[in-house]
Formats: sequence, C-alpha cells, structure tokens
Amino acid sequence: MGLVINARIAAARAGVVRRRHQVSFTPREYRLFISHAWTYDDDYHRVVNRLNDAGDFRWRDLSITRQQAISPDLILPLSNKRLFRELESRIQEADCLVVIAGMYDKHREWVQTEMDLAREYATPIIGVTPWGQERIPIEVQRTAREIVGCTTNSIIAAIKRYSKPVLRLPFLPPPSRPLALRSASIPFITPPPRVRG
Repeated sequence: MGLVINARIAAARAGVVRRRHQVSFTPREYRLFISHAWTYDDDYHRVVNRLNDAGDFRWRDLSITRQQAISPDLILPLSNKRLFRELESRIQEADCLVVIAGMYDKHREWVQTEMDLAREYATPIIGVTPWGQERIPIEVQRTAREIVGCTTNSIIAAIKRYSKPVLRLPFLPPPSRPLALRSASIPFITPPPRVRG
C-alpha cells in the first residue's frame, strides 16, 4: 500500500497525468516571440526550422509573420498603435523573447520596443547571433539574459533555462460536487475590539 502511494506522489511531482491506469507525460509547450524583420526572413526561418527539427521540443510561434502582417502606415498613426498593441499582447503572453541580434542595427526602433515590452512584462530575452556574425549590439548584450549561437541545442537550452515558470498545481481529484463559496471559509483579518474605558 505504501509503495502505491509513494508512486502516485512521485508521479504527481514529475508532472505525470494519470487517467484510468494510463500514465503519460505532458511536455511543456513553450510560447516564443521571435523578434524579426521581414527583410531578415532567412535568419528568422533558420531559427524556426531549428526549433521545429528538434524532436523533443514543443513550441508555439507568437511572432507576427508576413502572412499576419499589420503594416504600419507612417501617415496613419493609428496603424502603428494597432501594431504596438498586437506586439504588446503577444510579448506579454510569451514565455520568452528571442532576439536575432543581426537585425538590431537596421530595425533599432522596433527591436528596442519589443525588448522594452519584454522587460515591462518580465519576459526573458534570449539573444541569438546569426552564423558568421561576431559583433553583437551593446543594447542586446545588456538586455538579454544570455547570448547564444545559432545552434539548435544552445537556443533550446537557453529557452528552457530562462522561460517564465509554469504554475504547477499539485494533482487533486476533481470535486464530487461544485464547491460553494462560504463567507466563513474566507479568512478575514479583523482588528481587535476597541476597549473603551
């Protein structure tokens, strides 16, 4: 009996989902925003392909791709606000912001905006140096948690190391009936009664 209970506790701590004698591991899906410009599509696609080719790494791309383009129109400032709001919501949702360091110099304003949003929402920043690039912009060096090369293992290891933590709750069986909120179950801090004298 004790062995079965210990196995259940160990399974719950390891993140194992148990359904009717079936045990399966649920690997984490990382939500990534990859900062890029469409003129630097090659570097972006190289990083995306490396992440997709990794067999044991699940991820979702929150970047705004060319197909989802919200084109900023310099004449219409509202289009820039719309793009900014879209960037803000995606970076807030992301577990990690991946910045390709090679595009910073030509697109400084947008990349800096993305890095500022990431800092505001406590989204970790990982800098990736494209193949053959030796110089990394000082702003990326200061802001990024880590600068890695453009290899699959180094990018994935940095993402796993610095991504926002997942809130993991202990395994609890579903309640047999809906829980009712009682006023007595909410702890209140009441001041001591005043003594008049």
